[in-house]
Amino acid sequence: MDKTKTQEDNIQILLDYFKSMNYQFEKYPSNNVGNYYDLKKLKSFINNEVEFWDDVVNNFNITETAKFPILLVSQNFNNINKNIEYLLKNETEDIDSKKKRLDTVLNTIKGNKFPCIFSISNEAKIIKMLSDNKSIRTINGFLKGYFSPREHQHLKISNNEFLNNEFILGITIASKLLYPEITSDLNDEYYRNLEELVENTNINSVNVINSLNKSSNEIKEKFTSFLNEINQERENYSERNEVFLNEKQETFLKLENKYKEHLKLKEPAEYWNVAANEYENRGEKWRNWSLGSSIIFISILTVILIFTNVKNTLDLSSVKFTIILTVIISVGFLIINLFIKLSTSNFHLANDAHERHHLTYVYLALLNETEFSPEEKNIVLQALFSRSDSGNKS
Repeated sequence: MDKTKTQEDNIQILLDYFKSMNYQFEKYPSNNVGNYYDLKKLKSFINNEVEFWDDVVNNFNITETAKFPILLVSQNFNNINKNIEYLLKNETEDIDSKKKRLDTVLNTIKGNKFPCIFSISNEAKIIKMLSDNKSIRTINGFLKGYFSPREHQHLKISNNEFLNNEFILGITIASKLLYPEITSDLNDEYYRNLEELVENTNINSVNVINSLNKSSNEIKEKFTSFLNEINQERENYSERNEVFLNEKQETFLKLENKYKEHLKLKEPAEYWNVAANEYENRGEKWRNWSLGSSIIFISILTVILIFTNVKNTLDLSSVKFTIILTVIISVGFLIINLFIKLSTSNFHLANDAHERHHLTYVYLALLNETEFSPEEKNIVLQALFSRSDSGNKS
């Protein structure tokens, strides 16, 4: 009972997580925007897309391994539908993994590129019309002529495909949709040449047909050249865009690395600043102790030497006095020497901490102006985090 309740809770958490997104996406390649707050309604929408594209694909006798672009469109929506269904039914996967899988599916839907073509678009309606009346090669020509080959390797056009009239028809339809004004100019040129040919020549029907075929071939060659130029321009634009994105990504990574270096050294720099102040306070304390001890010790010796009556004779009492005085002087000297060493050591450590504190910020400032190799960074970090010398020598 508890297990079933936990599974239901996880599904409800996933539904609430999707609802909080206020999920919107463009139904590519149209400008129509979809708004969904219920994951189950989104699944129903995707299921309709699956039925639409399965109906298109089923008009042709093609296998799932065939390299036809239209098959990729159908498989894409089938995969999205299966993933959403898996999320709503899976009983073993934890909620965090489900959220990550859902984010991946949603990013695929709003990818705005082939093969995520929604049935509401004019392009999808044209494909449906072609599937009812034309061959699969015409649909191939339309998809490869309309969408960029940079979006998928199956959209690249081979030389042999230009020899197929049905494929050329598909490309022509795509060009009319993409460039209606250019296609109109080409048609006008074709008919203008035809009219001039009929008006200015008085030849037999065979010559007219030959001339028409020649003119048609020339227009096909121009059109093919025009399509090649368009494809080349698309590839060049994609390459420039990739170079730009790579440069910005590299700049972002550099800034991220500098920020990480700053975070790594911020705490040590603050610690060294606090430690420097603490060592200075200790050094002043032990310096005061050494001065006070020296004054007290000198005062005690002065009192002993002034008020003690020592005989000039060599006897047991004079020997005892000499030994006691020597012990007092030795102990006092050791105590004063210890205080001096402690004071010197703390002042030395304070100076070392100050230097490390300033060196850290100098290093961070230089990172903004120049690049350090890993070996150079290791040298600086070893200098910053090496063991501190107390300053006392044996």
